[in-house]
Amino acid sequence: NVDAHGEYSNGSYRVMFRRALRGQGEGAVDLVAGDASPIAFAVWNGSAGDRDGKKSVTIWQELVFLR
Repeated sequence: NVDAHGEYSNGSYRVMFRRALRGQGEGAVDLVAGDASPIAFAVWNGSAGDRDGKKSVTIWQELVFLR
């Protein structure tokens, strides 16, 4: 389970994802405080003409898990 909160302000989005470090359920992954993992995001914006598989994609970033 992941809780997320997003907001749009001054031309940009901010999103916070929050979940327990210990995974729950089949196929879940445990996250370890202090470890890092690569992450990328895809953003689909219909008002900008994105359709079907057309979307914006970020480059890989390093995500560090904090407790």
